[in-house]
Amino acid sequence: MKLIVLASGKLREQYARLAAETYVKRTRRLAPFEVIEVPESRGAPPEETGRKLLARLKDGDRVVLLAAGGREYTSDRFARKIGRAIGAGHGRLSLKRHFQPHALSRATAYR
Repeated sequence: MKLIVLASGKLREQYARLAAETYVKRTRRLAPFEVIEVPESRGAPPEETGRKLLARLKDGDRVVLLAAGGREYTSDRFARKIGRAIGAGHGRLSLKRHFQPHALSRATAYR
């Protein structure tokens, strides 16, 4: 199974890009993995970016959403939850307590 991270915008902070690159390399040793960044439209409503992200999904894709309002998990529990979500269909997860900055949340999701 191929893992794909759909993300809005590019990581701007160098520390976050370096962390993300490290985790992407590690993950690719375990499974096929791809990061797809959809450009953000400045001044456009968030729904526009959402439509761009949804357009990248294919029939049969299983989606796990990382959202600020989602549940919080430890790294181990998060990994188990992702594994079950991949097998079952979907979930709503968040890293907000441990990784407040959006960039770090995204880099850590690759882990």
